[in-house]
Amino acid sequence: ASEVIADIGHNPPALRLNFAQLRAMMASGAYDRLVILYGIMADKALDDILPLFPGLDPADCFEVRYIFTTPSTARALPGEEILARFDRFLRSARNDRCSNGSGMTESDRCPSRSGMTNVSAEAVEPVADAVRAALAAATPRSLVYMGGSTFLVADVLRVANDLE
Repeated sequence: ASEVIADIGHNPPALRLNFAQLRAMMASGAYDRLVILYGIMADKALDDILPLFPGLDPADCFEVRYIFTTPSTARALPGEEILARFDRFLRSARNDRCSNGSGMTESDRCPSRSGMTNVSAEAVEPVADAVRAALAAATPRSLVYMGGSTFLVADVLRVANDLE
């Protein structure tokens, strides 16, 4: 079965540490895919967190599946908004890499999002369906991380109890 981590880290310093640990775990070769279920509050620094996400650095040589969702609180940022901002960040990062003057064409260096870094992303609602989608995306050798908010982890734990 997949290894599942639920963590309430929700600010850039905590997530920098969490995501570094996930990268190290993926680099160990013990896992074939990283699945991240992520939800965040609207008042958190998402633009500072996005660059920390695993799979976006060219050195990250592993597959990552992102599933964004909306924790069950009025303060939550909608999963669709997280996805839109994630996609904008990826396009910007790809454009930055494509403007290095190496002589390669953009299509040589910058294929589709999933081809560039083995990253895919979607928004799934409600949280219960997002948890099911994360578990369905995992292989027996996947590492699954569910976090970004205490509210999300509380939702995940409620869903996990219902799944048992």
